[in-house]
Amino acid sequence: MRFLRLKFLLGISLMLMFDLYVSSYHRLSRRGMQEAEQYGMPGILYMPLEEVARKQDASRHYLLATLYYPLNEIDQALFDGKGPVRSIMFGLSR
Repeated sequence: MRFLRLKFLLGISLMLMFDLYVSSYHRLSRRGMQEAEQYGMPGILYMPLEEVARKQDASRHYLLATLYYPLNEIDQALFDGKGPVRSIMFGLSR
């Protein structure tokens, strides 16, 4: 009986973690798609453009792009979602 309860709790925990993963991807990607459309960008950013530009650091975006890669591939294949921005170069016009 104890094993079944542990197995049940583990299953619930895994489902909750998967739901958090999918819902956080959906929220960030849709925000990124709105921003990409607004600024005419070819791909999405998983963090606000203003924050990336202000800090001139996209490492968090690249980390999230790696984390959400499987969901982004599904999103692009099934729902015509945009892919993440692959490269950001700062200060080229200086």
